Amino acid sequence: MNRKRMKRNNSKKNNNKMNNDEKISLKLPRDTRQLLNDNIENIGLKLNKYIKFVEKKGKEEVQKRTNNGMFRLSSAQKKLLDQITIRNRKMIIELQQAGYEIKTALFKPLWRMTIGLGVPSVRETSMLFHHIYGIPYIPASMIKGVVRNYIITEKFRGGDQKAEEAALQDEGFCDIFGCPKNSVYKESRQGKIIFFDAFPIDPVNIEWDIMNVHYQKYYNGNEYPTDSQNPNPVFFLTIKDTQFYFVIGIKRENEKIKSGVFAGEKILDLTFDYLKETLENYGLGAKTAVGYGFMKEENLENFL
Repeated sequence: MNRKRMKRNNSKKNNNKMNNDEKISLKLPRDTRQLLNDNIENIGLKLNKYIKFVEKKGKEEVQKRTNNGMFRLSSAQKKLLDQITIRNRKMIIELQQAGYEIKTALFKPLWRMTIGLGVPSVRETSMLFHHIYGIPYIPASMIKGVVRNYIITEKFRGGDQKAEEAALQDEGFCDIFGCPKNSVYKESRQGKIIFFDAFPIDPVNIEWDIMNVHYQKYYNGNEYPTDSQNPNPVFFLTIKDTQFYFVIGIKRENEKIKSGVFAGEKILDLTFDYLKETLENYGLGAKTAVGYGFMKEENLENFL
């Protein structure tokens, strides 16, 4: 009798396990699924390609939120991050030897930061990961764009012209970021400042956060904002307690700006000061209006 009961219990356990496996499924070929065995080291690949589906009320839905543990760097990625840091240091030395002037800074989010929230994803929200390394980073184009917007807002808003039009008529602004034909130089010019991608310094801490839409029907234009509506939580990824290494440089001599709002200022020094101001006062990434993305400067000597 005991043996029969044991067999029945084991069969029930196996059936329950099969049922659980059916409730959470992966849309991958069987041999690929067995080979991977949930051990993907590239976080970006894991988030965007290794998608689990959950069966709810007879319908399959994407498992939008997963355990925070899946976003921890593997030992291989930690070594890769160290190699990226070493390579960045060598790059700076080689650029300086080639006649470039370089300035660097280390910044850390005051609270949380989210980069690439609007990147297309089946999970509703996403995060920007380097397409090769699979780690979160801040692209040079984003850094340049946010510093540019900050300068336009702080120095050229409020006049008779539109802020950006006024900025394009300023020599210093065009020297930093470049300009089109309809500018102070009457010709298209490339900016003199070079912005580099900002990579994190180990460790990289990625965690889920939540924004809760309380009045979804109201925002859709269907009903008034009443307490009878059910909140609709949306999960998204954030970075916290992670230092990023920022680098900017100039190929030619760090000359003074001749005229305009920034007359007398050195181009690289001015840009570097505004980079720091931007990260501290303007923020970086999404949801800065509610406190995300603001950063504080860290001691660079400890890093070097």
